[in-house]
Amino acid sequence: MPSEEQWTFNPFIAFTEQWLETWQRVNALGLQNLQGITLFGDPRLRSCWMAGLSHAMDNYMRSPAFLELMQQSLEVMTGSSHLPPINKTGEPLMATTFPVSHEVQIPSFSLVGKKVFVTGGSRGIGRACALTLAAAGADVAVSSSCTGADCAKSVCDEIRDMGRRAEAYSFDVVMRGEVTTMCAQVNDDFEAIDILVNNAGVARDGVFRKMDRCAWDEVISTNLTSVFDITKCFIDGMAARGWGRVINISSIVGQIGNFGQANYAAAKAGLIGLTKTLAREYARKGVTVNAIAPGFIKTRMLDHVPDKALQSVLDDTPVGRLGDPMDIGASALYLASPAAGFVTGHVLDVNGGMAM
Repeated sequence: MPSEEQWTFNPFIAFTEQWLETWQRVNALGLQNLQGITLFGDPRLRSCWMAGLSHAMDNYMRSPAFLELMQQSLEVMTGSSHLPPINKTGEPLMATTFPVSHEVQIPSFSLVGKKVFVTGGSRGIGRACALTLAAAGADVAVSSSCTGADCAKSVCDEIRDMGRRAEAYSFDVVMRGEVTTMCAQVNDDFEAIDILVNNAGVARDGVFRKMDRCAWDEVISTNLTSVFDITKCFIDGMAARGWGRVINISSIVGQIGNFGQANYAAAKAGLIGLTKTLAREYARKGVTVNAIAPGFIKTRMLDHVPDKALQSVLDDTPVGRLGDPMDIGASALYLASPAAGFVTGHVLDVNGGMAM
């Protein structure tokens, strides 16, 4: 018996069998009635009647008139005029078989032909996002602060080694004039951006009682206001083309708060609100806007966290480890991909179960 993958299906034969089965069920009533009429007669007469009728039925079912009627009936049953023509013997004139497809439509995660801009892409989460999206086929623009310029160039070298295009841009995301100039340059160099990953951010921690306005303003400006300015430079172009992705890197801290991070928590929480609002405004224009809320990830931000505090984090994390930047890169790939076209306004928690 052929395997499921090898099985072929002839619609002519299948629908013919279905038609004949129905026809025979109906005509069986006539045969039964005829048998009933001759039941009390001579058995030899009854046998003669039945043989003659069977012979007549057989001849009729092979006749051109019956075959033409059957063809018309099949076309009505299937709603199709593409059934193979039949000859006088009842066989298709062409041997037409249609394989039954058992292939599952796998969603596409390919980013070939797409152009990505990753802010804060020189290290940590930003670097992981840039490399992961490039590995999926995208060309990538990588931005960094001036102090991270060399690292951003190294990331671009890694991307070029994959056979993709990459360019590094260094500017201060807090300075609106620099943002406008550099984003215009990115748009010109890449002839539009399809996927924007807003990752640039800083932390200036301290308990609220001792936090000054400068620490507050720096974090809010870098982590939230810059997202407004940079997104403004790209999202309307995405909408005009009918396709785009905006991915904002928020934080678990923006969801549950954290001791000594009032400014950081406020900025990351504001980013979630911005994400959901933009998702509503641009959904009908083919642009999805989502956020990723990482837990505690092994990046420079944890370099100065005391071991005791890190152990407390591990104890509160069900998977029992810190996150890796590539965990966030993989999440960004999903949200950036064509497969995530029905996902918008979502906050993807990647925190090892620390917050559920």
